[in-house]
Amino acid sequence: MNKILIPTDFSANATVAAKYAFELFRNTADSFCILNTYRIPHAGASMLVSIEDILRQESVSGLKDLQRQFEGLLPADRVIEYESQEGDLATNVHRMERHEKVSMIVMGTKGADKIETKLFGSNTWQVTQKVHSPMIVVPENVEQKIPKRILLSTDLSEVDPKSIAPLLNMVVEYGAELIVVHIDTGDSSKSEKHYFRGALDDVPHVFHTILGENVVEELNDFARQQDVDMLAMVRRKRGFFEKIFSSSTTKGMALSSSFPLLVLNEES
Repeated sequence: MNKILIPTDFSANATVAAKYAFELFRNTADSFCILNTYRIPHAGASMLVSIEDILRQESVSGLKDLQRQFEGLLPADRVIEYESQEGDLATNVHRMERHEKVSMIVMGTKGADKIETKLFGSNTWQVTQKVHSPMIVVPENVEQKIPKRILLSTDLSEVDPKSIAPLLNMVVEYGAELIVVHIDTGDSSKSEKHYFRGALDDVPHVFHTILGENVVEELNDFARQQDVDMLAMVRRKRGFFEKIFSSSTTKGMALSSSFPLLVLNEES
């Protein structure tokens, strides 16, 4: 089953991300699941039961409201489920992706707490570090439209073709243009042909190499010049994605807040 998991904390950015997910996958996903988590504060034993009941009731109520809000966006045969779980978000998302056969996770860049870790909100960053499913991170000011120009950024490290399959499926499904870019900082002798292992042979695409010292700056500028609708990157531990999004810079903040980011996870 093709299921889209949408974590939410009911913030404005989370609701924008949910709408983006429903618009993007309304005709391709079999079902959607909206997930909200809550944490029980430290309190005396006599207080715990009532606090947990209140938190769960508020969580379920918010989820039902979202379910009703978005049902009208989908064909009649599509299902919107919801899950309310106690505990931290990243752990619950990871549990659900293992047991529910999740095909994509979609969530906002920043949540209600406005606490920023790296270039994302703290919850979003923790989820990117824990999950194995592909994930779309959606900025609050996103334009709600199907992506027609998708930019795939590569450092030319070899990647399992299965890791970029979700991207290629989107390119074919939406008839999108695929633009591949490598920012050459002068410290690599790799060739583009080694990166894809033939995965792009049947998908029309163009490849650009750009010389520059600052990868984030060059990538941000190139994405704007190309008027792209989505940015895609492969994430592996201690890899290209981590280098770009592990520290806060003005250009990096612009990168994460301007385009939906498709994170393609690869085990390393």
